Amino acid sequence: MMKSDAELRQDAPIVFFDGDCGLCHSFVRWVVQRDVDEVFWFAPLEGETAKRLHTSEVTWPQDLDSIIIWTPTRPADARAAWYSDGVFMVLAHLPRPWRWLGVFRYVPRGLRDVVYRMVARARYRLFGRRDLCDLSSQGAARRLLP
Repeated sequence: MMKSDAELRQDAPIVFFDGDCGLCHSFVRWVVQRDVDEVFWFAPLEGETAKRLHTSEVTWPQDLDSIIIWTPTRPADARAAWYSDGVFMVLAHLPRPWRWLGVFRYVPRGLRDVVYRMVARARYRLFGRRDLCDLSSQGAARRLLP
């Protein structure tokens, strides 16, 4: 029996992304294309869903500027992951061969996050700014949370 959207949202991981970032939008579209089992939901960091979760259930730095994945089924202290850990958590939920990229999580986190932050600092310059991510062309608009 297929779950309703509301039921899926209660236990599905949510990928939070910078709603203004062209690179983040590309990443979300890339994940949607490969997420054949529709595991993920998506929400902008500036949106209502992120604000509600951030104040009630999830602890992440207030000024965090990163892809964040929130997984409600994980233990409370491990529900949110960001920077390179967030990316690797997303990859772990995707089918082969994408999950195999998780082997790079064995690179020390400090090194991974330095590279992540370097790209993050230049992302607007390199990839531009966008309005809210449009998933309608991929038939996934229903998985975009406010």
